Amino acid sequence: MHINDLVRWPVFGRHLVALATVGAVLALVSPAGASTALRLDLEQMTRLSEIVVSGTVRSVEVLPPGEDDLRPVTEVALEVDEPLKGEPSGGPLRVRFIGGQHGEYTTRVIGAPRFSLDEEVVVFLESTSLGLTPVGLAQGKFTVIRPASGGEPLIRRELAGLRLLCPETGEELPCGRGQGPPCKTLTELQREIHTAVLRYGPRPEPPAAVLPRRGIRPDPIPTPKP
Repeated sequence: MHINDLVRWPVFGRHLVALATVGAVLALVSPAGASTALRLDLEQMTRLSEIVVSGTVRSVEVLPPGEDDLRPVTEVALEVDEPLKGEPSGGPLRVRFIGGQHGEYTTRVIGAPRFSLDEEVVVFLESTSLGLTPVGLAQGKFTVIRPASGGEPLIRRELAGLRLLCPETGEELPCGRGQGPPCKTLTELQREIHTAVLRYGPRPEPPAAVLPRRGIRPDPIPTPKP
């Protein structure tokens, strides 16, 4: 089996650089096997997303690689329960991202979201060349947890393999590893998304510039000849 792990992404020094989202998130994959991304709060994710929905996973399929790209793509079909931003087209909502196994090729993107059949989720999606893709790797997907005893549904994020940096200081945040406890109810999450949409409008915010971080050197700007 050939492991095609993040193939064709540019290398700077000992780091492999991948653009996790156009929304000002730059992911770094280090030899330690973890992705590093700028943290996006709920308001930022809402502003950067074209589509935000609550839905249920109905299928997870790995699409075959294209002729010019050997990386498989995972496609998740969501049955939309409630649109929170944007206007999803009729029928299942298709979410795509790089990764998966197809034939002899396997692609693994550390820190990418994972989906399972019949899982209830809230996803923040942006348009890319693949189609609609979760914003900020695993940051753009919440899982809905329904307590066995009943009561208000809760939400949780799975951030294993993803190190989050503070955008202001560049320091690692302790909340950026592993699976945290349910942090709020589904109703609270939906209310905050609605508030952000009303405040900033339904159109996604253009991506902001990403400042170079340690281990990354931007290409030099050529000096025009006299």
